[in-house]
Amino acid sequence: LEAHKIVNGDRQGLYGTPENNFQRIADYWERYLKHTKQAYLVMYPEDVAMMMVLMKIARLESGHFTKDSCVDAVGYMAWYSELTPKLAQAK
Repeated sequence: LEAHKIVNGDRQGLYGTPENNFQRIADYWERYLKHTKQAYLVMYPEDVAMMMVLMKIARLESGHFTKDSCVDAVGYMAWYSELTPKLAQAK
């Protein structure tokens, strides 16, 4: 419930819809990876959602446990399920 309020509340007003915000992030990450790592790939909004989950997990593994990181991870997983076509069709 808390994650739902966060991802659908103030943050959406600040950053836009997750689809649009994650697409912007995907575009930046894709350009960065192509330029710096010579990695030729395509990034999608659902990739951003999953990578943000992994970032939160990495933070938790560092031993710096915060409720905020857990709530954020849950919110990103919720958006991953919404943005991933196969998962969205399964509903």
